[in-house]
Amino acid sequence: FFINEADVGLGSETVYRVNRNSKALGGFASFLLGFLVTVITYRNLELIIKVDDQVKYEGKTGIIMVGNGSYFGGGVKIAPDAKIDDGLLEIILAKDIKKIDLLANIVNMYRGTHLKHPLVERMIGRKVQILSPGDILFEMDGETPGHGSSVTFEIMPDAITLLL
Repeated sequence: FFINEADVGLGSETVYRVNRNSKALGGFASFLLGFLVTVITYRNLELIIKVDDQVKYEGKTGIIMVGNGSYFGGGVKIAPDAKIDDGLLEIILAKDIKKIDLLANIVNMYRGTHLKHPLVERMIGRKVQILSPGDILFEMDGETPGHGSSVTFEIMPDAITLLL
């Protein structure tokens, strides 16, 4: 289960790296440094993405983020249109994006303007399945609880009550 966001790919690998190291630099700097180091060694994954039981994408993938909220990882505005109370998941897919493009778009990711990139796609749905021929690490709300060849995320409307 997650409340804010979950992801597979570069984001989950970054979270895994950051959680294993000191966060003495603070959230923003720790995640930025973790991201930069992870980009150097990361290889895009071959994935199948299903949204509401329909295949929406098959191919190399850099980042696949499923969000209820807009932000993750030290202030990255990854899903700028996400609304935590609309009963839908935002899916942000960075297809076979190159390392240089990732590095060149760091500022855009923090600002939430990365959706204009031709290899970035936004989808919405109630259920997201991510399938891989190999083992994939997944991340949920800043933790890396597991890995496997597939993971499914599904919205659970009214599952919790928030007092504001």
